Amino acid sequence: FSAYPGPAGFLNTPAVPLVADRAYNIESSHPYANNLNHTWYYQSPSESVDLYRIHFEGNVTSLEENRDFLTFSYTENIHGLPVVQRITGSDPQDFDIFAPEFDLTFTSNESVPDYGYQFTVEAVECGQWRQPLTVIFDNLDTQTVESSHNYC
Repeated sequence: FSAYPGPAGFLNTPAVPLVADRAYNIESSHPYANNLNHTWYYQSPSESVDLYRIHFEGNVTSLEENRDFLTFSYTENIHGLPVVQRITGSDPQDFDIFAPEFDLTFTSNESVPDYGYQFTVEAVECGQWRQPLTVIFDNLDTQTVESSHNYC
């Protein structure tokens, strides 16, 4: 994908499409440069993708502790919280993003660049299944209705 300059000191990219049921490797340059502030926007071309699985491989990610950050956030500030996960240091944990799209921002300060980051992201196509559900009323009458459940 190509990048375009944003406000001073920033780099923004157009939307990066992530196709369902495929893993994408995302990584920085090694080592990364000082004074970076880059944001990427990820979305799926399919409306049924509502989950992204973020997986960090072994000890491949190392950022200057409490100085350089990899921030995953909800694009639309959904769920009442804009930030999903903020990574710094060298021991990131895997996590899921429950949203149809997300932003990724990498910021580094003016000193001590470290190795960088590397992780995979998988867009998961969610669905819905239906099952018959029998409702029993107080007077012991019954009625069968369909119950629907989301899954990923």
